[in-house]
Amino acid sequence: MTIDIIGDIDDYALPRLRQNLAQYNGEDKELTLKINSLGGYVDIAQAMCEELVAFADKNDIEINTENTGDVMSAATLLYLLGNKRKFDSTKGDFLIHNPWCYNIGDAQSMYECGDSLATLEDYFADYYAMTTGSDKEKIKEIMSKNDVMPTEDITAMNFATELIKTE
Repeated sequence: MTIDIIGDIDDYALPRLRQNLAQYNGEDKELTLKINSLGGYVDIAQAMCEELVAFADKNDIEINTENTGDVMSAATLLYLLGNKRKFDSTKGDFLIHNPWCYNIGDAQSMYECGDSLATLEDYFADYYAMTTGSDKEKIKEIMSKNDVMPTEDITAMNFATELIKTE
């Protein structure tokens, strides 16, 4: 079974995913997520991850991922669900960064927003380190750069398990 994750991870992404999962025929033992996304809302990406993991556990299937374009920001959470993670740098870029937010309010509100962002930053660094086995401090350094990762780092740091190139 293949599911395309294309575009923004927004309020419509989780219902689209559920529609795709409802099409499961019970025969496939592999679910491939093909991702082309600049990211979106973290809470929705996390909900999608939870849904996918529960689905895979319930149906005893393996999740694998590959890019069909960019894999950035919140989309990296979905990408890292893959046991096998193929990346084709001729199709897109890979980017992790510190979380962002929009906030309107007084100084206290801004402090609270900053605290929330710091907590999320640590959560992502921990998640990336746990999933890839890479050093958390190195990951935090990359996140702070907010720049596309060099192709060789994507596999060297185990974000992808395999590099492929489309000719």
